[in-house]
Amino acid sequence: MCATCAILMMLIAGSYQYNGTIYDRVMQEGAFSGYRKMITSNTIATQNLINGSVTFIAPENPAFNGYDWKTGKHLVLYHVINHPYTLKQLVENGSGPIASAQEDNPPLWVSVSEDGYYLNNAKIVQNKSDYVANCKTVQSFKQVLHVVDRVLDPKFQTPFANPSALDFLQNYQHWRLRGRKVSHFFEKVLLHQKEDLFRKTGGHTFFIPVDYEEYDRRLEDVDGYRIDGHVVPNLVLFTRPSRKNFVYQTSCNGDDIHIVVILLSLKNKLFVRSYTVHGDGDHPKGEVLAEIVQADIPVTNGVVHLISRPLAIAKTPRLFPYLSVLYKVTSDPFLNTTFHIGEKGPINQILELENNVFTYFAPRDQSWSEYLGYSDDELVEVLSRHVVVSTGRHTMSSLAASSARNNGTTLESLAGTLDLQILHTNNTFFVVYGDKPIRVSRADYHCSDGIVHVIDGVFAAPKPPPESPFGDR
Repeated sequence: MCATCAILMMLIAGSYQYNGTIYDRVMQEGAFSGYRKMITSNTIATQNLINGSVTFIAPENPAFNGYDWKTGKHLVLYHVINHPYTLKQLVENGSGPIASAQEDNPPLWVSVSEDGYYLNNAKIVQNKSDYVANCKTVQSFKQVLHVVDRVLDPKFQTPFANPSALDFLQNYQHWRLRGRKVSHFFEKVLLHQKEDLFRKTGGHTFFIPVDYEEYDRRLEDVDGYRIDGHVVPNLVLFTRPSRKNFVYQTSCNGDDIHIVVILLSLKNKLFVRSYTVHGDGDHPKGEVLAEIVQADIPVTNGVVHLISRPLAIAKTPRLFPYLSVLYKVTSDPFLNTTFHIGEKGPINQILELENNVFTYFAPRDQSWSEYLGYSDDELVEVLSRHVVVSTGRHTMSSLAASSARNNGTTLESLAGTLDLQILHTNNTFFVVYGDKPIRVSRADYHCSDGIVHVIDGVFAAPKPPPESPFGDR
């Protein structure tokens, strides 16, 4: 039996009927204390609770813990639907959109998964939902209550009426994006006249690369085909209910250029991987892995996910280990910060030079969090210590042997002489810079022009950002 059919059978058999009104339950039961505080802050929502024929979506109390929300009608009324929908009726609606009581908001998207039933990215708690009751003041009106495990959030900074994915690209400042911008990718959309792709009605999934302080030169290769490869048509893929490691077709699905994507989870992070299945000289076959840095932003024509880098830009059809050092750093989703620091100075340009052999001690992204107090020039100087230019590759085993013989090893980096000690214990390598041991999380990535060692630290003293004179706000 299919997952949808099984859930339908449960819903048909299991709608809950009680004598008490939803108003009484919300106002009296401790299980709804968080929802009660939210809904009674809004006059329209409170009136609906008393005399409306509506559906109420109540997040569980733990969903409000640590949730930084400011009460506003765009958030409160996102949890009210202007019709009493049972779960069975919601399922029969398919995965189509359902308008909330705040009609300017994006719709609520319904998904059926193998593990249950979702509104946007919030899972409906079935054993607490489908509570059907008469209205408090108008007995002929029916009301329905469903419980979800997360707050439904349109993620607005300031409300924006009925936004499509194109509206999002044009007006991203209306959303809470934690300082992220998407203007560089939007420029490419305009250049290649792809506005209709992000404007079209229906339900689709949009993967949008975020900007960095410096222009991301990987965007130079974004053309119309690759923009198409950032959109999954006719499927609204919120991250929790969507199948992982499953191939989804993108809008780039022609006979000549064909790009597909999959969603996957690695080390508690979400990623999207693109595959160029068919290509040509300008669009070689290959794969690109991008982290989803902010997920599940609802729009009127689907859902937007912000990603760390453009998809479908495979510089070469050759598979590792025949890639260059720069390609390795460019394509590794855990080295994104290292790549962008290299862009701020001459490091990445130097890595493009021929007839050089590099050994790159590449810090993982999380390693840079303690160095936010450094200026851009200082960060480039620090990263220069991590790039060694020599006549041969330095594997971790050879460095450890040299360090053991000579009580340390001396290398020539882009920043000058680099003195290190290499330790090997319990099958793990450590690079000691000064008196700081740094774990080598991935050793010996052999490349066409050198070798990359991914490390969990930086060759410098930590420097946190200066404290704001105004304190935290």
